[in-house]
Amino acid sequence: MQSPKKYIKTKARKLDFHECLINDDWQTSGLATILVSRTMPSGNYILGFYLVDVYCLGLKNTGHMFNLKSDDYSDNRDQFEQMSGGKFISLTPAEAHNIIYGAIDYATELGFNPQKDFDISEYILDPELIDDG
Repeated sequence: MQSPKKYIKTKARKLDFHECLINDDWQTSGLATILVSRTMPSGNYILGFYLVDVYCLGLKNTGHMFNLKSDDYSDNRDQFEQMSGGKFISLTPAEAHNIIYGAIDYATELGFNPQKDFDISEYILDPELIDDG
C-alpha cells in the first residue's frame, strides 16, 4: 500500500478529472480558489486546492485531500466555497491549469515562489493542458 503522497506523485495524473471549480468573483477580487478533483479507481476522489493571487503573489496556498468518499468530497467542496466568499462555478481543466500556472509564472518573475506544498499538489494537475498561446 502506497502512502497518499506517493500515490498522488505516481498515479494522480493518470486518473480522470472529476471536476474543476473556481469562485465566481475571482476576476474582480484577484483571488482565485480553485479546486481540481480526480476520480480514483475505487470511486473516491483526490482533491487539490489552490489559492491563487492572480495580481502578484501567485500560488499563496495549496494542498490535497486523498481518498475522499462522495459525502466527504461534497462537504469539503462546500467548506472551500464558503471560505472563498463567492459561489463556485465550473471551468475546464485547461482553464484551471492556465490560471494556476499563469499566476505562478508571473509571480516567479517578481521573485515569489509557489507555496511549498505545491511539491505534492502539482501532481494533481497536468502541465500538458496549459495553453501557451
